[in-house]
Amino acid sequence: MSILDTKNIISFLNLNNQNELKPDSVLQYVQKIEKECFDCFKKNIFKSGDYLYWNKPSEYFSFIAVEDKDYAKNVKPNNLNETTGNNNFNKLFPLFVGGVRFPVNRNSEEWKDYDNKKWFLPKYLVINSDEEYFIIINFISQKSKPSDIIEEAEKLLSENILADNSDNNTLTIDLSKNQDIEKWESSVDSALQKIKNNSISKVVLARKFYGEISKNITVEGLLKKLEENNQSSYIFAYKQNKSVFIGASPERLFRIKESIIETEALAGSIKSSNNIEEDKKYGVELLGDKKNIDEHSSVLNYIVNNLKELGINPEYEKTPKIKKLKNIQHLWTTIKGNILKKIPIPELIEKLFPSPAICGFPKNEALNLIEKLEDFDRGMYAGLLGWFNESEGEFTVTIRSALIRENKLFAYAGCGIVKGSVADKELEETNLKLKTILSLFENENKN
Repeated sequence: MSILDTKNIISFLNLNNQNELKPDSVLQYVQKIEKECFDCFKKNIFKSGDYLYWNKPSEYFSFIAVEDKDYAKNVKPNNLNETTGNNNFNKLFPLFVGGVRFPVNRNSEEWKDYDNKKWFLPKYLVINSDEEYFIIINFISQKSKPSDIIEEAEKLLSENILADNSDNNTLTIDLSKNQDIEKWESSVDSALQKIKNNSISKVVLARKFYGEISKNITVEGLLKKLEENNQSSYIFAYKQNKSVFIGASPERLFRIKESIIETEALAGSIKSSNNIEEDKKYGVELLGDKKNIDEHSSVLNYIVNNLKELGINPEYEKTPKIKKLKNIQHLWTTIKGNILKKIPIPELIEKLFPSPAICGFPKNEALNLIEKLEDFDRGMYAGLLGWFNESEGEFTVTIRSALIRENKLFAYAGCGIVKGSVADKELEETNLKLKTILSLFENENKN
């Protein structure tokens, strides 16, 4: 028994192809599916092909978007002719997905699978929206072979194509070899000198950690652990060629829904505790710490001022709240505003990314200093991932993340250096942030 309504698909395509569509127009077919089909599709795609997986567990919305590099290579956001759908759900769901690397000009072997910026039209997209399940097939006018595409989608939804020969997630990593304390202290001192000279007010410095994965792992298994431990974060896996970039980011860049933009300032950190009273004490300490308040304010002011320049009047509370995560808690201010005139999403990204939370301020001076003080390629770390359609979209800043390439793991963590920063405390903060990734693996050699 077929899962896809082939007769309805062909009727939809024939009806629209009778119209004089421009070449490379997109015909989006949406159909509801069962949860079992959604789960089967995910398992198959995680074992082969390129994709973007996205999940916000607290909002009951997830998807996996499948890329076919040849299929839709001519369909880009800036030259999209038109889209036609068979269902009102088309207006709510992603059209283009992808991401942007952190904008420092470096090229390294470990990040060679990722473009500086890439937005692609998925060939297939399966979606879980509040426990309703859908598949979207993006047919391209005058080029698609419907029978082949339908047959392939049917197999992905119903068959276990590849056997699972993976083992437990085990990691051999010696953190002592990754911690060049003298170099870190030197970088922080150099940054503090720039701040003292008033040439910069903040810079975010990061550290890279390297480990070798000793047995086969499954991306699906890693994502399951991330989702269990980080319910309020954005969980993602972005596969390109031989590399998978995974993470659980607590930070939203922005979301647009019904002409309202929602963004946030997330900066200023302290550890968290499983002891409720101790945890509250840390939170009170963070809210009263001038160094962290100043760091948070610089991010908030940057976002607010840039939104105003776009003609958006932002609304936000003057006093930050606490956003508590498993290993760390942050100062957090949510911001929203009405978009009174259409603003292209690339323009919004240009205005808001990278913010002082992951870069520093002023932006260009901070980027130059990062390029000078860091000796590695951030790649997609502290970049952005997300999705958009013709009127809505959502993006996350890709922190608390790692790159897996063959049997190698590269994990990253950063912190904001401002007046009052102390190198060893900032070192401790990066170690707290690394736990999001390192806690995924059962055997860690921490030394």
